[in-house]
Amino acid sequence: MHLNNSKLLLFDLDGTLVNTAPDFLISINILLKQNNRNPIGLDKIWNFVSDGSLKIIKIAFNDLSNEEMLLKLRDDFLEIYYENLTNQSHLFDEVEDLIKYLNSKNIQYGIITNKPARFARPLVEYFNIFESSKLLICPEDLSASKPDPEGILRACKELNFEVTDTFYIGDHQKDIDAAINASVIPIGCRYGYSENLLNYKNILTIGSPMELINVARK
Repeated sequence: MHLNNSKLLLFDLDGTLVNTAPDFLISINILLKQNNRNPIGLDKIWNFVSDGSLKIIKIAFNDLSNEEMLLKLRDDFLEIYYENLTNQSHLFDEVEDLIKYLNSKNIQYGIITNKPARFARPLVEYFNIFESSKLLICPEDLSASKPDPEGILRACKELNFEVTDTFYIGDHQKDIDAAINASVIPIGCRYGYSENLLNYKNILTIGSPMELINVARK
């Protein structure tokens, strides 16, 4: 499939376009300090950033099993994270180059994320390069999040593209499953957070954003 302006590219956010792990780490370590606990390193959470905030809480407070207490800690964590949303989060290498390339070729793209709008919208707005994105779809916009295909199918409909002319690019199993469920072309990001991509044998993958240009031409 040749990559041109008859194709639509849809992206996941965390772990695909933006490396948000540093600010997740800052936030969880603030919470740990507030609870008189030692800080943790980035290696402890890297592979789980795309698994949601409760997963990070369970890793950081791995001796706790009380669900009510864990949920309270998650709520506290999310408030801290909101205040530290763009401290150290940054575009993955080559993302800016990729978006500039898409813009130069008039190739439309959008973002579909499981990150709640409260966090996703200001994060996307922080990076001016995403001003050209045609849409941002968050869980609040849908009745079901990824791996449900609703977000991808909605984007295709809104932007008037066939699923056969659409790619969905992400780093997590939910992203690949959502793409498969929507019958669009999945592309996995090996540079992202999840190791679950190893479970898929017959999908295209990229080791850096600019590889997308050549992979999508195959």
